[in-house]
Amino acid sequence: MSAPAGRLSFASYPALSDTPDTFAPVRELGLEANVAELDEYGYTVVGPEKVGAGPLIEEIRVRLTGLAAARFEIAPDEVGPGSAATHRSYFEHRMLAEGRCFERALMNPVSLALITHLLGESCVLSSMSAFMKGPSDKMLDLHTDNVGIPAPFPAYSQVANSTLLLSDYSADDGAITFVPRSHKLARHPLPSEVEAHHLAVPVEAATGSLVIFHGNTWHGSLPRRTPGYRFSLISYFVRMYLLRQEAPGYVTDEMRARNGPRFARLAGDDIPYPFGVSTRDKTYLANAAGKYQHT
Repeated sequence: MSAPAGRLSFASYPALSDTPDTFAPVRELGLEANVAELDEYGYTVVGPEKVGAGPLIEEIRVRLTGLAAARFEIAPDEVGPGSAATHRSYFEHRMLAEGRCFERALMNPVSLALITHLLGESCVLSSMSAFMKGPSDKMLDLHTDNVGIPAPFPAYSQVANSTLLLSDYSADDGAITFVPRSHKLARHPLPSEVEAHHLAVPVEAATGSLVIFHGNTWHGSLPRRTPGYRFSLISYFVRMYLLRQEAPGYVTDEMRARNGPRFARLAGDDIPYPFGVSTRDKTYLANAAGKYQHT
């Protein structure tokens, strides 16, 4: 099955049957079990041997260390347990603007296959954030990623998260935690439930793993008990009708050219809003064919 030439747009497919088979990459990459876990438990962990990020992990860590050092006003070789104790954590948005290594992370085929399973081909990147988590006694209360969305949620995911682990995750390292099957409740945790950490399971995974989860899934995190930083790169995706956390003005034509049409769509180039005459008409045609609803 081949897509029409030029910019990909669902309005350009002549029939619903011509839209992409979003399960094909899942089969090709051997991710069927991960899809089953997403559907049943609301989250999945893909091991580094399947993710295939390899040397990219160290490249991103070096870049993040340099950015953190600049923020902390110290030398990069001073970033470590001492700086973690002094400066605590480092968190920053707009990572896609900080180097080609982040573009490669965004376009990882395993991440995109599972995010597409949750959100469809028309999803867009809402934000890409880096987090270097230092030691702390704080726990992150249980919550969903459906920020500003009132309950009851739809059963399908409206937002989804793909976190690339740049260091090992364990309970002592301050891992993210999930409440399995909580996505099926289709609501935010109640005030009486946000501290119900006994319900949550910590992620134990090696550097280079991917953690993917449904936007409805309740999650939090444990305190980091070990010195130094827990590194992660967080890509947050939304369906095309939701507002994005980042304005994508930092995406250049050079970035689009070297990464292809799916990158451009993730950057929001195919979002039809605000309406112009051409985008309005294409959206009407796509909706009439049921394409946006299915993809």
